[in-house]
Parts: sequence; structure tokens; C-alpha cells
Amino acid sequence: MFRRSMVWVVCLVFVGAIAALVIAYERDQPRFSLNPFCGVRFAYRLNVTIEVKGEQYASAATGELQNIRISTGGVCRQEIGSVLPFRLSDNRLVVVYAGLCRAAVKEFAGGQDAEPWDSGPKAGAIDDAFKAAMKEHKKLDIARLCLGISRDRTGVDGARYDGYFLDSADEPKAWRGFSFDRNPYFDGVSETERPRIVSAVAEATNRPPEDLLEKVAPATLKADFKGDWSKSPAWMFFDRRRQHQLSYGEDTFHVSEEPHQVPTAPGFPRQTPP
Repeated sequence: MFRRSMVWVVCLVFVGAIAALVIAYERDQPRFSLNPFCGVRFAYRLNVTIEVKGEQYASAATGELQNIRISTGGVCRQEIGSVLPFRLSDNRLVVVYAGLCRAAVKEFAGGQDAEPWDSGPKAGAIDDAFKAAMKEHKKLDIARLCLGISRDRTGVDGARYDGYFLDSADEPKAWRGFSFDRNPYFDGVSETERPRIVSAVAEATNRPPEDLLEKVAPATLKADFKGDWSKSPAWMFFDRRRQHQLSYGEDTFHVSEEPHQVPTAPGFPRQTPP
């Protein structure tokens, strides 16, 4: 009887030790993805506070960097954790893209440029740096490294806004884009209304993707954003709505761009205001 009990104790200790090792290992690893085409190589928690007309608002999201497992000519896109929503005191909504600028990714990657198609020794070195960052919960001052959250401080991005104002968080009917700097190619807000980043910190962490959209502004997930797809909020919400269209239902709100005068930059073709 005593021997049998000892065998059970030894077995339980052995199983417990194995489980502890697995948990410790997984804690420092990126989430395992069941997607055969895209894997996860890094995760980060983003906490951001902005100021609009003297009032401050906070939001958070957990995002991921993905890698291509099987190339099909497409890209790996994240449906959750890519949008930071801020509900203002007047019930308007500010949404900001939560993807990190290349300079921030490079810091987490040990000084190397990380791309979704990385392979071989380069991919191994970058993945090791990502795992080390997650293990120590490395933090970066995104406000220092990036212009806003997702744009590098070098060069001007004439392709899209940094974020958007929606006229209502509950029943949006109009949107207007903005840049954290005064983007000379297009802009949609006055200097007095332009959001300012008070703090933005990204922490490397092994957590599943999440954001606050369903809690703060679920109406955005039932919105059809009109206008140029690449410049309207549509590109920011595309993957989220495509993957969950059945649960969100049909479009309830049709949101058009609010008319405004578009400034021009020297040497850049003048755009026609909507």
C-alpha cells in the first residue's frame, strides 16, 4: 500500500513539474494560431491617453504582429486589437489605428526590421528578440518613437489619416479624418480640435488580442463608412466586420465624410473637397 501511494506521489510530482515547465514556456511564447496561413510572432499591450480640447481620454488594445506561414499572395491581417476607441464627453468618438510604427517594432525586434515574410536565420534572431521582450515585459514610449501610434517620424504619409472623429458614438452619421501632425496632404480638423497624445506606452506581453470597441462604441461595428475606402474609417474596420458579419448583423448606420476644405502641400496636386 505504501509503495503504491509513493508511486502515485512521484507520478503527480512528475506531471506537475512538466505542467509547470509548459506553462513557463508558453508564458514567454506568442499565442499559437490555428490559421494555416498566418502565425503570431509577437504581442503587445498598448495604453494610450489623448487630449481633445483640454480634456483627456484613455483607451487600450492588445495587438499582434503576424508572420506568413504559407504565401498566397495576400497579407496577414488582424481583426481584433487594431483600433483604439475614445468616447468624448460630447458623445463623439475618436478612433485611432493601434498598429505600431516601424521604429517601435524595430526596437522590440532587437534593432532589426521585422517583416511578415521573414525566414531563415533572420527570422530566428528576430523571434528570439520578440520572446525576450515578452518575457521581461519590455515597455516602449511610443509617443517618442512614432508620430502618433503607427506612423514613423521620418517622411510624410500621404496615404491615410492617423484617426477619425465620428459625430456620434451611438448613432454615427458623419466621419472626419485627422493627423496627429498637420499633414499637408489632407486634414479634416482645426488646430484647436486636433487630438494630442499625452502618453502612449506599448508593453510586450503574451496576451490574446483584444480592444474596447464592443464596450465603448459597438455601433461602429454596424457602420458602413462611405467615401474613398483607403482614406475613410472603412479600412480600419474591414477585417473585424468581415470576420464577424453574422454576429453583428447588417449595416445599421451609413456614415459619410463630413465636408471640409482640404489644404494642399507645395508640389502636390490639389484635391477637390467632398
